[in-house]
Amino acid sequence: MTQAEMNQRFSSTEASIIASRNHGRLPTWSGSSVQVETTSACEAMEKAGLDYGVGLQRLRYMCEPGMLRPDQFVTQEIMPLRAVVSCSGDPKVLGVVGKGYQVIQNREAFGLFHDMTQDTDVKFTAAGALTHAGFDVGSRIYAVAQEPAPMMVGPDELYRVYLMISSHDGSSGLTVMSLLYRSACSNGLIMYDKSKSNIFRIRHSSNYQENIRKAKYAMTLAQDHLNNLYVDFNEMATESFGIVEMHNLTEQLFPATIAKKGPGLVEEAETVMQVSHQAQKAREIVNTLFHKGMGHENIQNTKWAAINAVAEYADHFRTAPLRTGADAGTARFNATLLGTGAKLKQDAYNLLTA
Repeated sequence: MTQAEMNQRFSSTEASIIASRNHGRLPTWSGSSVQVETTSACEAMEKAGLDYGVGLQRLRYMCEPGMLRPDQFVTQEIMPLRAVVSCSGDPKVLGVVGKGYQVIQNREAFGLFHDMTQDTDVKFTAAGALTHAGFDVGSRIYAVAQEPAPMMVGPDELYRVYLMISSHDGSSGLTVMSLLYRSACSNGLIMYDKSKSNIFRIRHSSNYQENIRKAKYAMTLAQDHLNNLYVDFNEMATESFGIVEMHNLTEQLFPATIAKKGPGLVEEAETVMQVSHQAQKAREIVNTLFHKGMGHENIQNTKWAAINAVAEYADHFRTAPLRTGADAGTARFNATLLGTGAKLKQDAYNLLTA
């Protein structure tokens, strides 16, 4: 590719970045949520319309003529505790689960979230329901709490954010995770690393009540994790990081792959590497965001600019795969907070702190 062609491609990438900002910028969790703005977890649940119970109903279907499967169940929304059932009056099917599955009610999940955060000065800012695997809305629920006082990294304000996610379809346990949120660009700087204790999970099993008792200790570990991240991010803000280093970083994050072999294309002894169009496009966007990212005017050519370029790409530019029954907001939520987008940010963090 000639220099003129490269300049044209980067100009096109920069134009698309500017255009995306003209449509506004919201946190990853905003697409499917209700803004609740309260200090009460119970009130947050009610404002978001999540104050309903969930029950098990035996799933009966024919595998073969005359045979039933009594060992599987359906989770269904039952009469709301303080609301009216949906217009049709039909219960929602939220998932199909196994015999040992124990329901963790929404009220229990919000109660746990309250207990974990009650020693912090948090406000519950958003809550909502998601679809998953083709089941009805409510197969996953979540809530967001944020501490009001910012933590400063260079010129940037970061906020401690806690995210609670629970499922009724057996796809995941009740999860509480911690992250730092950069207000300048609405990036969620979540480092998805189990060894760092920023993620606490409770399985939907018979002993889940016992695990709930461990939640307060888990919150202490989460606070320690965020403090360590804060130290690392301040160091990043003072460490120089040039465009050559940035290109090397994006090449590691979006690597070339071995070309598919075909008749007459690659000799048996050869190994040919190729960069896919998707990987090349990702590299271009992240490299452009390194200089042109939101709020990057005063953090140019630092590791802090590098990690935020990757986070901005993962949260706001990367296309999340749509699964059956999921909308774009659900897909983005799952990818950036629980899936490959979160892993991408963790990989960048690992490379920059190695």
